[in-house]
Amino acid sequence: MIRKTCSWRSHGARARGAPLPGESRPHRLVGGGLVAHIGAPPLIALATALSLLALLLCAFFVPGFVLRAEADTTVPTTQPAPAQPGTGETLPAQPAPVEPPPGRALVSLPWGDGAGEVGLAQPGEGLTRGPEALAVAPDGRIAILDSVNLRLVLLAGDGSFAANVPLRLSQPRFLAVDNDRLYVLDADADRRLVCLDWQGAEVRSAAMPAVDDSVTGLFATDGGPCVEVAHDEVFLVEFKDSGGQGGAKRAAAAALRALAGRPLDRDLGKAAKVTFKPREGVKLKRSTVDKKSLRTVQAQTVTPSLVAGRKVEHLVSLDGDGKGGLVIGARLLRQQGDPDDAPSLVVGRLSGTSDQLGAATVMTDILMLSDSPFAYLGQPYVVAPDGRIFQPVGSDAGYTILVQSLPVATAAEEVQP
Repeated sequence: MIRKTCSWRSHGARARGAPLPGESRPHRLVGGGLVAHIGAPPLIALATALSLLALLLCAFFVPGFVLRAEADTTVPTTQPAPAQPGTGETLPAQPAPVEPPPGRALVSLPWGDGAGEVGLAQPGEGLTRGPEALAVAPDGRIAILDSVNLRLVLLAGDGSFAANVPLRLSQPRFLAVDNDRLYVLDADADRRLVCLDWQGAEVRSAAMPAVDDSVTGLFATDGGPCVEVAHDEVFLVEFKDSGGQGGAKRAAAAALRALAGRPLDRDLGKAAKVTFKPREGVKLKRSTVDKKSLRTVQAQTVTPSLVAGRKVEHLVSLDGDGKGGLVIGARLLRQQGDPDDAPSLVVGRLSGTSDQLGAATVMTDILMLSDSPFAYLGQPYVVAPDGRIFQPVGSDAGYTILVQSLPVATAAEEVQP
């Protein structure tokens, strides 16, 4: 209707000097001025004036009448997944990975060797490296393995500096903590495991027995430290004390007891083992363990689905989320056209991780992270006992710890990728 009115104005009116739509126009074109201007009989002029008045009223009071009115563009935020071939069933919507805003910076430590600083090694040729491990205790305290300066940097839960603790190890690489103890492992040069308290005093140390492959992880439990070998085997480390002068005890060696997988709780009652093969995908075996014998009581294997449409390069971590669930992390293969800083690390919570797992699980509450290419900082992120994600990031300014939580998917956020 608006277009008809505008078209009507453009016929002949332009020849008489009247403006086209969009041009300024005097008010005399409305009402009696318009009658006199076109020379129409009084009744026709009155009807025309009333019609124009009605149009103006519609433009102001009828929603959607004017051209500026916007159509409702709201679309549903969830869509069902396509049906599996041959089943005729619709799968529940699976959340797409969401790239969140950068994590909250808990603390930034300058490079150096002073109090509250961490070391940075920048050889002329070779790998630039900084602290090689980060660990968070259940009570929130933080320990940083400053492997360049051969020491620990201890922080309070709010990120404030607490202490520097020197280490008597040549190549410390692994760190694990709980509320009472800190465990540091040199698995290469000294092949020694050291246990300290949070005041920095050495409680005991032990020579590590030989293992068949490289050590890939260190965990703290109520039963003591556990080491992971080749991302496959996990062992509980038992200190073997020998008598010393005056009844004092010293740990001369350590013994290893095999576990069913990575410990998921501090009392060693649950363990999980995850494997990945390109053609077979991810397989997860979750076990209930007898705490005394450490033998598996019940086990179940599932094939979790990580990220739809993306291929996994390798697995990074498997942890408990502090609530009985599992958090799994992986590095994704880059896709063609991805920028260098595109997020390539995915961390998410596995649904269906109660004692009775289903035949398949879907990773939800997904968090995408980017690498920190400035220097090698060990594992790219750490899952704290309460499920928070701590990510070390290096830059010219120093060593920063970003803290994020896994986003909890809601009905509004569950979109089909």
